[in-house]
Parts: sequence; structure tokens; C-alpha cells
Amino acid sequence: MASPLVSQIRKQLAAGFKGKLLPGVIRKFIYTVDQYGDRQTIGYNDYPFKSGIREAFDARYRAQALIPETDVKLLILLGSTSVQPAQADKVQLQGLWYEVRQVLEIDPATASISLQCFAVPHARTG
Repeated sequence: MASPLVSQIRKQLAAGFKGKLLPGVIRKFIYTVDQYGDRQTIGYNDYPFKSGIREAFDARYRAQALIPETDVKLLILLGSTSVQPAQADKVQLQGLWYEVRQVLEIDPATASISLQCFAVPHARTG
């Protein structure tokens, strides 16, 4: 459980950006494992958030980190959602769906998370 100070920082950061960032949805899939050890998607849960932004990667950083040209950076204020996105989760922002390729950074106060994502046509499968 987060300390009262961390919770307060998260709330203040989310309040400071209110109205400036975009609403969206984090989709987390529910899996089962078949007899061969393969994951099978059996459902999903959606978690709305109120504060997100999509950015392009800096060209120099993209080249040094070998990030595909199609990938984008999503920033989500964690004070606006009840879950933390993880690799392979889907995120909807501005009507577009993205799959999380990797979590880039979570700030020390766990107030925001930066994600490397790529566009997907839909988010019905995990």
C-alpha cells in the first residue's frame, strides 16, 4: 500500500494536469493455460483513466534504443486509474488501440508511467 505522502503526490499531479490530458482505457486480459502450457484468453477487464498523452520518441533516442519507427510513447498519470499497465496490455487513447511493448519508466512517487507501445487494429484478443 502506498504511503499517505505518495498518495497525495499522485492526487496532486493528476489534479494539476486535469483537463490537459486525454481519457482512455487500459485493457487487461484474463488467461488460462491449456494442457500444452499455452495461454488462452478467456476474457478481459477494462480500467478507465482520465489522464494520458501520446508522444513521439526523439529521433536520437529512437536510433540509440533501436525503437521501431511505428512505436509511440504513452504517458499515463496513475492517480487517474486503479491499475498499472504492463507488457502486452492494451491501451486505448483518442480512439486508437495500442499494445504495450514495454514499461519504460515509473516515476519514484508512482504518479506516472511511461510506456513504449505500438498500434493494433483492435483490442479483442490478448
